[in-house]
Formats: sequence, C-alpha cells, structure tokens
Amino acid sequence: MLLVYMFLICTMKPSELPEQDILHYELSLNVDIAGELLECINEITFIAHSPDSSLDLHLIGFEVDKVTNLQGDLNCSRLGDTLSIALPEGINPGDTCRVEIEYHGHPMAYSGREYMIAGVTFINGGMYSVGMEPGCGGYLYPCIDIISEKASYSFHITVDRGLWGIANGSLTGIDETGERLTYHWDHPENISTYLAAVAVGEFERLEDPEEDWICHWISPDMSQEGRDVLARTGDIVDLYEGLFCPYPWSGGLGCIEIAEGGNEHNTKIYISPLYFNYSADWALGVLVHEIAHHWWGNYVTEAEWSEIWLAESFATYSETFWLENECGPDSAHARLYRDLEGYFWSGETSPIVPAKGYLWTHTVYNKGSFVLGMLRRTIGDQVFFDTLKLYLSRHAFGSVTTADFRRAAEDASGLKLGWFFDQWVYGRGYPCYDLDYRIDTLPLGGAEVAFSLNQTQPDHWPTFRTDIELLASDSTSDTLVTIMNDSRIFADTLRLTFIPDSIILDPERFVLRSDSSGVREPFHSLCLIKAPDTFDFSRWRRGLLLSLFPILYKYENSDPYCKDQVTHNT
Repeated sequence: MLLVYMFLICTMKPSELPEQDILHYELSLNVDIAGELLECINEITFIAHSPDSSLDLHLIGFEVDKVTNLQGDLNCSRLGDTLSIALPEGINPGDTCRVEIEYHGHPMAYSGREYMIAGVTFINGGMYSVGMEPGCGGYLYPCIDIISEKASYSFHITVDRGLWGIANGSLTGIDETGERLTYHWDHPENISTYLAAVAVGEFERLEDPEEDWICHWISPDMSQEGRDVLARTGDIVDLYEGLFCPYPWSGGLGCIEIAEGGNEHNTKIYISPLYFNYSADWALGVLVHEIAHHWWGNYVTEAEWSEIWLAESFATYSETFWLENECGPDSAHARLYRDLEGYFWSGETSPIVPAKGYLWTHTVYNKGSFVLGMLRRTIGDQVFFDTLKLYLSRHAFGSVTTADFRRAAEDASGLKLGWFFDQWVYGRGYPCYDLDYRIDTLPLGGAEVAFSLNQTQPDHWPTFRTDIELLASDSTSDTLVTIMNDSRIFADTLRLTFIPDSIILDPERFVLRSDSSGVREPFHSLCLIKAPDTFDFSRWRRGLLLSLFPILYKYENSDPYCKDQVTHNT
C-alpha cells in the first residue's frame, strides 16, 4: 500500500499552468484536535491575467461553505480536486483581486498514522501538515499547487490553550479568547506551495541563547544531546552564508520536532524524534541538509519537479561542505564516495534530469551530489563557488532550470560545459572502465607502460569524456598521470623512471564510474523499473527502506572519520 501511495504522489498532477497569479495567501485555521476537524478561511490575493477565466485552485477533501469578494458571493464548482471560482464582471487584465473561501472538514493525508508522507495528520495530540510532495498543498488549503507558482503567506492558527500553533515566518502576536489561543505568523517573502506548513502540539520553545532569530519547538523530554545538535544551527547558517549568500529569509529559522520525517518547510524545518533518539550525528546530518535547502530549493526553486536535483542534489552536496569544514576534505570526499556506493547498489541508471516518476532516489541525491563534486574539480574550487553565488544572485526568489545553472557555471568559468551536463546530468548511466596494461623494462632503467583504457558500458549509454588519473607506483616511488579519455577504445604509453609494481585507475575515486563491464543492477527500488528475477523478501524490504530513507545506507556504512558524520533526508 505504501508503494501505491508513493506512486500516486509521483504521478499526480494538479492544475496546468495557472491563468491567474497568486500574490498572497492569508490562512485562518480553527483547529479541533479532539474532533480532528478544521474550520478555515483562506483569503487569496491574486493578479487576474485572464479575467474571463475562472480562478482554479487545488483542494482535496474539504467541504467549501462559500466563496465571496467585496461585492458579495461568488459562484464556484468542484470537479475532482479542482475548485473553480467564477470571477465577476468588470475585472481587467492585470487587476489585483481578492477572494475569500470558507471551508471545513476532516483533513486527509496520503498514509496512515505510522508514516506520514504528505497532507495533514492528527497524531499524539497534535496536528501536522506536510506539503513536500507534488500536489499536496491542497490537503490543507485551496491553492495553485504548482512548484513554480510562489506567494507570500499569513497564518492565524486557533488552538486550545496549552498547544502551540506554528507556521512559516515570524510570530507577530498571540491572542487569547477564553481557553483558546490564536497565533499569528507572517511570511512576507514568496515561496512555493510545498514549503508552507502548519504544526500544532505541546512543544517546549527552545530559544538560541546567542541568536534571537533562531528558535526551536521540541518535545520537553528531548535529550541534552539533541539540544546540543540544535545549538549548531547558527554555525551551519554561518558556514552557508560564507559560501553562498546571506540567509535570505526574514522569518528566522527553527526546527519543529514532529512525528515523522525531515522536511525543509521554509523557516520551520521538520525533524522526527527518530533521528534524535537514534543518533545525534544522524540528527545533525538532517539539520545540515534541511538548512541547506533554504538556499537550494526554497530560495532558488526548480521550475518543474523533474528538475528536483537543483534542490536535493545541491542540499546533499552541501552536507560535504559542513563535513569538510568540521573534519577536513578527506572525510568529506570519503562520505561522498560512500553515497556513490549507495547509488551503485540501487541499480538506478536513469538520467538525473528529467526525474519524472523517481523524484526521491539515489540518482537525485547520491549521483547528483557526486556529479556536483566532479563539476567542482572540473572548473576549480574558486570558480565553483563563484558559480553558486552567481546562480543565486541571478535567480533570487525565482524558478530555475538546469540550463540556468549551466549558464552560471559557463559564465563564471569561461568554459563551454554542454558536454559535462549532457553526459552526467541528462545522460543515462556512467562509464564502465576496463584497464589493461603491460610493463616493459627499459635497457637504461625505468619502464614503459603500454595500456588500454576502454569504456565497456552498454551501447545505449553515452561515451563519456573524463579527465581520469592513473597512479603508477612501487615500494618507494609513484607517479600520478592525468589522461583525457573520450572514446570507447583508448590506448597510450607511459615512460617512467622506475619499474612500477602496479597501475591503479582513479586511485582517489574522483570519477563516477564502475570497473570493467560491472554494470550493477541488483534491484530497482522505489519505482520498480523492473522486478528482480527471484523474489527475496529480505532484499526487497531493505531496498524499500533504502528507497524511503537513503540515509540508512550511509549510516550503516559510515566510517568514524568524524564525530559529526552527516546524512541526508528530503
């Protein structure tokens, strides 16, 4: 059943590109925890680009009571998950308009109480909305639920006394009415629908002693170890500000300890108690990843879900910046390579872009992260970080494609990088190398090494162009040679001043590659691209878990390079 839910999430599609442009959502939510009921008002401010058309919104499961504007009631209709509001006469293209939608009901989620994927869930005396998956914003409020459609937000959350009502942005006030409290939140910057979220529960408010703009909402029994992890929030932001640009949000930053997951809801990160209970290092890794999303995905957002690597690969690779800063470049690269082993184990061979039908996989997280590392080596450290800054400054608060990132890399480096993106981002698979060599001793000393380096990957995969290293060594000497391989069959010779014991290809594992014809396809997880020849339940269960939580592979196969090993989630 879980796989069915995940398939529906990946394939569902809300309304096509909108004919109106949402500017602001003002949500008033009256939350009845005991009755698992919401009574809501959503006041939407929008620009009417096509006033002769309706305002079409995505809404799931609620009953609409009425729709009004300043002139009175408006006609509306429901077809499936689409709420269509007829606009009144007299509106001109470009006019700013407002409608108010009153609705109520028992909200829905994609899955049961044990594993909340998206939507709204009541659990443990609280309520949590998760909009992370495509088309799931409508589980909380009527919206144009398209990733490229951005708006600002205000929230007014009414709950029983003793509960917190938390949403994106800054807390601007709390009103008391008898035994009820109303929390007011304001998020003035534009964000995509999937980043808006609301959490209600009995939380302890944990303020950062040094940064008044950082505040967390946690369970009162969180361990000191977990509190110490959250205390690193300011350090993580400081690192990213130095590498990318200043933190772009006025609403502060904090974590909410919720029942499930790790999600980058803007300014209010969701992190499950599971991570804190299992390992402080694990929780720190999720925190590092989700904070990175406030630049990659939240600030500069992929224009289509199929370009999700612009969020997830970048946030995953940002984890290595933290590890590099804390423990050094060797530890960072070792972690990156362990990620790559997880990708190989998965058997996934599809392009990073487009990621249709397999949004949260090893291809997007692990391969995409490693490819960014290769780009960094290709254009150099300084140019790579110049590229990131240029890309962010050009597209601040906007929607982007991979072509936008490529242009930034080319402009910063002065290089033509189409070949790099064609093979590593848009192409299938990876190079499989077969190295063969013969060592001939020279009469006057030293040796000549005749070698062939052939690409043996399937014919329907690209022929890859790579700068790759060969290490020749004996017990006292070594020579590192970089060759440029861009053909299926390649042969050359090396002249050395010593007689080597061995020739090693890519000794530091800087290239995304497999040896010989060893194309590893043991199990196609998540999207079930093909079924295994024989059904092994233990293998299937592990594959499913690794698909849902790529983090597990890294933790189980981690080495003690640093006490702050990092992992990732969404």
